[in-house]
Amino acid sequence: MPGEVLTVRVGGQGGNDGGAGGYNGGGKAASFGSGGGATDLRRATANGATSDYDAVRNALLVAGGAGGSDEDQSATGGAGGTPAGANGGGNGGMGATQTAAGVGAGSNTNGAGSIGGAGYWAGGGGGYYGGGNTDGIAGGGGSSWVMPTGSSNVSSYSVAPSATNGLLTIVVTGPTITSFSPSSGVRSQAVTLTGSTWPA
Repeated sequence: MPGEVLTVRVGGQGGNDGGAGGYNGGGKAASFGSGGGATDLRRATANGATSDYDAVRNALLVAGGAGGSDEDQSATGGAGGTPAGANGGGNGGMGATQTAAGVGAGSNTNGAGSIGGAGYWAGGGGGYYGGGNTDGIAGGGGSSWVMPTGSSNVSSYSVAPSATNGLLTIVVTGPTITSFSPSSGVRSQAVTLTGSTWPA
């Protein structure tokens, strides 16, 4: 919608050695790797619902965070969603899907809504739904999601090249002008532009 103000929440990298879960939903681990937080783009509910199950978040898109790793077992956390989150290494916590949070392994907890499961060894990643955390092995990744209406140009999901804070890049696409008429004239003369992808 022209003139609409959107909110960006950039996910934080999960802490090591029992550090805090990453901002925006990363599950906390008491001992090793906490889960990374999700990055999302939110719309004010007054401007319309997006079909996000979490009506307070009302996201247009969500990029899931990775699960925390268990250094003691050399187990890597599951990647953030493409769109489902990957399972944690070493039979760790399960990755979240687009319909449910990830299930925790051992004595630990499932993800809860968009928040990754928290526990002793590793935390699940935040996401559209959060990844499960795990007992002695790595956390599952959070899932990703894009609002179905108006998102037909989303053709693929990919995993970030390195473990870091989240990133969201917004590219504004302007109209393509193919011709204008007349090609010359006097000041204040009307000009007709021909092209495509004009803003609504």
